[in-house]
Amino acid sequence: MDDALGRCKAENRRLEEAITALRAALEDASAAAAAEVQKARTHAAAETRHLKETVAALRAELERHAFEFDERADKERSAHREQSKHLQGTIEALRGRLEDLAGARDA
Repeated sequence: MDDALGRCKAENRRLEEAITALRAALEDASAAAAAEVQKARTHAAAETRHLKETVAALRAELERHAFEFDERADKERSAHREQSKHLQGTIEALRGRLEDLAGARDA
């Protein structure tokens, strides 16, 4: 009986040592996982900042281009109006000459 009791106690010590070793390994793995999570969060935060800065820069560039486009469109619209007025004047002058020529021919 003492022999069986000794074997049980030895088995218990071996199991306790195994449990202690597993707990230590689990704590190490948990600490390593926590460090990896923190590293990933830091990287994600940096990437998010970079993306926000990029988006802000692209929005600013888009607004600048939109302003330049509006300014150019206004200038072109004005130029087209002036050209249209000039062409209308030219057409009226040609009509007048044609009427004068038609009147001279009929007379």
